[in-house]
Amino acid sequence: MIPLDTQSMTPLYQQVAQQLEQAVNSGELRYGDKIMSEAEMSHHYGVSRVTVRRAVDRLVESGVLSRRQGKGTYVSFPAFMEDIVVKEHSFTVSCLNKNRRPSTKVVSNSVVTVRGELMHKLQLPGPTQMVRLVRIRYVDGAPAIYEEDYFPMKYEMLLGMQLDDRSIFGFLAEEMNIFPRNYIDEFRVQYPSAQQAKYLGIPQEKPLLGVFQWVLDADGNVIYYNDELIISDSHPFTIRSHIE
Repeated sequence: MIPLDTQSMTPLYQQVAQQLEQAVNSGELRYGDKIMSEAEMSHHYGVSRVTVRRAVDRLVESGVLSRRQGKGTYVSFPAFMEDIVVKEHSFTVSCLNKNRRPSTKVVSNSVVTVRGELMHKLQLPGPTQMVRLVRIRYVDGAPAIYEEDYFPMKYEMLLGMQLDDRSIFGFLAEEMNIFPRNYIDEFRVQYPSAQQAKYLGIPQEKPLLGVFQWVLDADGNVIYYNDELIISDSHPFTIRSHIE
């Protein structure tokens, strides 16, 4: 910590706010971290709790921090807006168009037997083997989306491919000359499982935006199914509607 300059023209609360913001920008405080309480910061910086409160208020207003009722104050995830109605309908392209840095980590790539509720959702005639790809999507290094993709077995070549930081749309176009053209999205509010919460670095009681998507070709044939859990308070969606 750099000692506060009591002789400076810069008010003490601004100096505290600047140090907190610098800690976020440097990675000392990471997205989702809980910061010290007012009492702890008052002791840490040697200032009054009123000064600390003004500093925190300033950072909450600017979106650097966010308060959670009854839980404390946390470092906000970077704001990012995913626009559903875009020409490419691609997470990677949407990020790049907004000057954000997308990245992807594959955590599972295997053949599974789809049964039960998911089997009915996919309108399968019975238990069916499919290729399941589980990925974590990041924006500027912070987890944003937990994603499961289900492909028919004709796409089993995916099992042997390195797909970290690779666009599925790009793979389909470059390797198979297949171009997704239509999408059907179903929205819900869903709480993550313990494993999903761990991947996203969030508490399990945090509600997420769930999006189940059918990805279709130009003729309406299903290419694959996509199931996402999105940290929607920091990565909101915008839907544009047009009435003709």
